[in-house]
Amino acid sequence: MSLSINKLTLSTTKRCLVNELSLSVTTGERWVIIGPNGAGKSSLLKACVGLTAHPEVTFEQKAIYDYEPKDRAQRIGLLSQQSLTGFNTRTLDLVLSGSYALTTSYWEDQDHLHAAVVLLKSLGLSENMNQAASELSGGELRRAEIARLMLQNPKVMLLDEPLNHLDLHQQKATQDILLNHLAKHNNAALWVEHDLNRARAIATHAVLLKGDGHWQAGEAEDLLTSKNLSELLNTPLQSIGEQDYLSVFY
Repeated sequence: MSLSINKLTLSTTKRCLVNELSLSVTTGERWVIIGPNGAGKSSLLKACVGLTAHPEVTFEQKAIYDYEPKDRAQRIGLLSQQSLTGFNTRTLDLVLSGSYALTTSYWEDQDHLHAAVVLLKSLGLSENMNQAASELSGGELRRAEIARLMLQNPKVMLLDEPLNHLDLHQQKATQDILLNHLAKHNNAALWVEHDLNRARAIATHAVLLKGDGHWQAGEAEDLLTSKNLSELLNTPLQSIGEQDYLSVFY
């Protein structure tokens, strides 16, 4: 399994964000995307899922936007930065919409129903299953959307700040659930993350986007150094302790 990007260029009307980016995401890899605001991180994920038509992005040597919707959803799935449920219905039904790619029926599949219930319980939402999705808090809705993507179970998960809106306890718990899911299914991930220490803890590979066209891509241990990240984010970072914890002093 391989999601490939070959000389992809992303631009706004004012500037080039990414110039001829090339990389290949294979089974089991976790790529963390880091860069300042407006550097093109979300735009890169949208290109990878086919929301914008870029022939430079291929899955198994076929342009991602050429796949039929269900076939594409089995291969790649996106958790957007902003919550857009498209539903005014139960939380359980929101999660069940992730089974769209997996069945030709409506939502009656009992295996998917059971899996959705289990996912909601694991994410601490068992009491919210019959609650309207529009009534969920920001953190609850985020976890429900993560459950939906996990039910969809694409081969490559595109995660745009997946732990956004979550409190500290839920950040750690949800992070662990996501990582366990990726490992269990041997799926790959492209994960936008602003917490540099979390990025270093979870990543096998990294993409650094400067926002002016320049980029770096490669193994995490080579790229996620205090020197590289200080230069990327234009902020002096210091490593603390034996675990090389990154910190900025205010």
